[in-house]
Amino acid sequence: MGAENLPVNYDQSKDFETKSFNANPAVQFTNKCLTELVEAVSLDARQPEITNANREELYRQWWFRSGLFKFQENPVLLDPILPSLFEKLFANLMSFKMTESGEFVNIDGYLLQARYVVYMMHTRKCKKVDKYFPHEVIHLRLILSYFDAIKKFEKTFNEFVAAGEFSREDSPDFTRKGIHDSYLMIVAWLSSLMRIPFSFEKINPHFRAKVIDICKEFITHTGTTGDMACMCLARYYSRSDSSLTDGHITEIIEQVSSSIDNSEYAVKRVYAVVGSLKFLCYLYKVGPKEKLRELNEQVFEVVQKVADLYEEIYDEKLKDSTVQRFLSKLAGRIALTELKARQAKWKYNRGSRILGVQRQTIDEVPDLEPEADEEEDVEISETVEAVLSLLINCLSDSSTMVRWNAAKHLGRVTERLDADNASILLGEILNMLDDNNAENSWHGGCSALAEFSRRNMITQEHIAISITKIKEGLCYDKRRGEGSVGSNVRDAACYASWTFARGFHPAHLKDYIEDSVKTLITTACFDKEVSCRKAAQAALQENIGRLPLEFIPNALDLNQLLNFQTIAQLSSAAQVGAQIAIDFPEYRAGIIEYLATNRAVHWELEVRQAAAKSIATTLNNDDCLKLFRKHLPALLEQGLTKNNDFILHGAVMTLSTTYDFFIALEDESVKLKVQKILDELINSRHFSNPASFSYILRPSILDLLKVYAAEAKKTQNFDNFVEWIDSIQASVMKMGQLPDALVELGLRGLCQSITPAIEILICALPEEKQLEICEGLIGQITSKKATILESARICACYLIKSYKVVKKSQIFELFHLVTEGVRLDTKTNPTRHYFVDLRAELMQYSLDSLLSITANQNTLDTIGETIVISLDDYTRNQRGDIGSHVRLAALKGIQQLCGVLPQLKIETVLLLVGKTLQQGAEKILRVREEAARTLIAIRVHKNLHPDMECLFDLFKIKDDSRESFKQIWISKWGAENMFPAYSKLLKLKSFQRQILQGLIVSAGDLTQSLSQNAFKAANTFMDECEEEQLETVLDHICSLWDEKPALLGKPMLKVLEEFLAREYFEDVEESKKLEEIFELCIKYTKAKDSQNAINAISCLNGMARMDVFYERAFARFKQLLANKKPFIRYQTAEKLLQNYEILSITRDIPASVTQALRETDWVDDSKDIDFFKETSKAIISQFLQAA
Repeated sequence: MGAENLPVNYDQSKDFETKSFNANPAVQFTNKCLTELVEAVSLDARQPEITNANREELYRQWWFRSGLFKFQENPVLLDPILPSLFEKLFANLMSFKMTESGEFVNIDGYLLQARYVVYMMHTRKCKKVDKYFPHEVIHLRLILSYFDAIKKFEKTFNEFVAAGEFSREDSPDFTRKGIHDSYLMIVAWLSSLMRIPFSFEKINPHFRAKVIDICKEFITHTGTTGDMACMCLARYYSRSDSSLTDGHITEIIEQVSSSIDNSEYAVKRVYAVVGSLKFLCYLYKVGPKEKLRELNEQVFEVVQKVADLYEEIYDEKLKDSTVQRFLSKLAGRIALTELKARQAKWKYNRGSRILGVQRQTIDEVPDLEPEADEEEDVEISETVEAVLSLLINCLSDSSTMVRWNAAKHLGRVTERLDADNASILLGEILNMLDDNNAENSWHGGCSALAEFSRRNMITQEHIAISITKIKEGLCYDKRRGEGSVGSNVRDAACYASWTFARGFHPAHLKDYIEDSVKTLITTACFDKEVSCRKAAQAALQENIGRLPLEFIPNALDLNQLLNFQTIAQLSSAAQVGAQIAIDFPEYRAGIIEYLATNRAVHWELEVRQAAAKSIATTLNNDDCLKLFRKHLPALLEQGLTKNNDFILHGAVMTLSTTYDFFIALEDESVKLKVQKILDELINSRHFSNPASFSYILRPSILDLLKVYAAEAKKTQNFDNFVEWIDSIQASVMKMGQLPDALVELGLRGLCQSITPAIEILICALPEEKQLEICEGLIGQITSKKATILESARICACYLIKSYKVVKKSQIFELFHLVTEGVRLDTKTNPTRHYFVDLRAELMQYSLDSLLSITANQNTLDTIGETIVISLDDYTRNQRGDIGSHVRLAALKGIQQLCGVLPQLKIETVLLLVGKTLQQGAEKILRVREEAARTLIAIRVHKNLHPDMECLFDLFKIKDDSRESFKQIWISKWGAENMFPAYSKLLKLKSFQRQILQGLIVSAGDLTQSLSQNAFKAANTFMDECEEEQLETVLDHICSLWDEKPALLGKPMLKVLEEFLAREYFEDVEESKKLEEIFELCIKYTKAKDSQNAINAISCLNGMARMDVFYERAFARFKQLLANKKPFIRYQTAEKLLQNYEILSITRDIPASVTQALRETDWVDDSKDIDFFKETSKAIISQFLQAA
């Protein structure tokens, strides 16, 4: 929104200092909303009778229309207008009048205004807007009176709600939220008023106690209200006229002690402890240090007590991380109060921070160490020692935010210590980074190292060991169950590496930077977690930007390659790492070694897959191949591992992707080792008795088998080929039911790997043996034995695709499987939906095999009949119409048959064309487009039948070979642009039945445009039908409905309802087929499906207009009006009311019928069924008297 949307009389210069700032569209939009807000609140203040529902709507409108909503992600842009904004908000707020009894005249308007203020606080955060709150003495008096008024109203309101004296229009929700926001605003305002420099006794002696009582009331509340109460109380005690020994602080401290001493603390008392600790944290942040030192011992005693309690709690679920966070924060601030601020001369002196200076070539190392005699010892009290011990322990806490807080406060406290004590603390942190410690200790240690580095507290003598520990942190990755832990450690180590680049002089990093950069590159490219990859990339970028370019070879090229886009996905990041290995020799060995020894045998599948692809990419470079061959013996040994499936899978997968690169350079012993790996794995439990992991491992074994066999085939080395074929096929036939989680991952991957592997292995088999195996596989696939499991049949289908030598009679057996979707109910078999894709592939395989040889007439007829049957496959499951896969394959099969189409029986050809037109009229876009491709392929044989000539003349399909023409025509069909032509195609008797089925299916679809187009085509045809044609249409409707009730039942009723409403069948009402349709409609009024029953009632209503069915239809209506189901009674009554207008024209039906139908409550379950029977009898009798 720009300035043109502002009110005409709106003067922006009053609100902003400069006209240039007023030109900002965002500011103009915000200012406009501010104007609307002020007007709305003023209007609401003048209308106290407005309901809460209206106020809630007003609040929502302001929320969404306000320009503030646009600043949620970048609220800093509001800063220039915050002063004027809050000035107007509070001016409005303070304009609400109060009665002499201390109550608001318009409390609801005040609550609404308070909600606006609180929303502003949430948008820009309380700390930022705090200074814009009015803070004069008069405002202190005002806010305390407001608090008392809200308290009175809240009490009255709670009694009102408890009595239930509210309506839907005047819901209490808005008022309840308004009270909450009012308290928040008052406490925040009160916190701001603590800036008043005058003593409270000079203003009002009672103010002091009232402020303390208000804060103590809200101090234990959760959310922002509790935060502001703690801040307010802390600011109060930071005033010069307040006393820390007035007993209230001691009371709060004792409250913490009493809460943790309670046996039910962990369940009920945690909020009291959190509120008290939060207040003490704020107090130690803003309070006077001299006065606070007197409380240190007492406060830390409570801190230690709570910490000891949490150490005794073994169940992590009972611990509250918020309490532990405030403990570490409070302990650190206690130590900062004990220790005086000082300039630590022992800290590392980094020297110049000018990038231009430090990026120059470093010829000599500067002396930046401080003189030893300049440092003074710092006396450390017992309290500080205990605090340091607590913070060190918190670095190993289970909560991340506790560890971060501990690291930050440990850094702040260490800054005030002497060199010796700081060195001891650093040593403790470095000792935490040990392989025997858990990931929490590593994360806390790395975070502390980063904090120490940021504050220049790592001296030159500790740089080497610190960088070593950071590199170990970058590689920290531990297996836990099926996943990993350590991503937070690597992320913290990246942050530490980032701070090291900023915190040390380049000369002191020169000896270590090369190894650090290599580690950062491998982390940025191959870490599984995107957060770690991006953190490593940021650290690498910082090193490149801060250090001389000669320190990091190809630094600028690396910076270009590694960015947030290229490392966003692990697969793409790993390929970037492979490209770095190819392009930059300095990093090549490290990347190859890291991939081959770490990533390739990782316990997470995604990591192993990315590593195998990356290694294969690098081997296009000869130098990379040479380096990889050094790791080949280890991979070959890992390929024989028996006790670690992850290592085994990684080794096999890596060997399969790299075999073609290295095998030509290796001697015969390597081939023998690979052969040994394959022999052991194919005869192992992974094939003979597969477990869950076997479904992941076996595809990789088959991939390795494929590349090994292809290489062995060149030298005619067929050792073990026959045995491997037998073992693989035997294991497939024994395959058990897959777990649901492994269906797509295991079975699909295995099947896709079986075919290419077997295709190569069968070269060792004679043709007779291949025929024998094919016969056995087809027998297994088509067998009805329950002992053969579905997953085994699926894999056998893939196996048979590997065999190119097959008997024609065996292929005919597969046709029975291809058409099983038309014959079988897939609901009886939970894995049968896999057969949909396989039936499609088997059809393709069968057609390829049969058409590759000279086919006789019987073969062609069988193929044609199979395709015709397959085009009726409407198998459905939770995935939807999965039979469409088979229909698509059948349409492609017709395209393959085009070369021999004239050799088929003309009846079969017409059926194929009709079924293609049927698919072209149905609801799935890709099926319609494939039908269009099929028609384009068939058009060359349009002279086979007169109806085919008419067909292609109507569609205007010419013999045009241009691909652009074909694509345009296909896209038009997919976009439903060909439906109008179907009204003319329906006149072609050869295709009428199939086209009618397609239109009926589409007419019943939920897609409005498709349904309308189908109805339009059908109605246009029906409008032009003669009586003889109507008889034919009725015959088709009856036969289709009888053959496919499950598919066509619901859409058929919708189509019939439309046809009967248009009175298409009046001329043939004596038809026997119409009689059959009437009986079917009677039957469907009893359907369990409510929509089918309603549509059947509508059809029956249309047939009641015909004299032949009048009495029988109303006899059924009599039963329906007395049905036990209320919605059936209601729908019947509605349809009769609609029909009355038409029937009353030709029949003398009394008007009292409509009155009875309208006045009766047909959905009233409280009435006895006999009542509806009597009413129904009275109504229908009047209809029947007019017969």
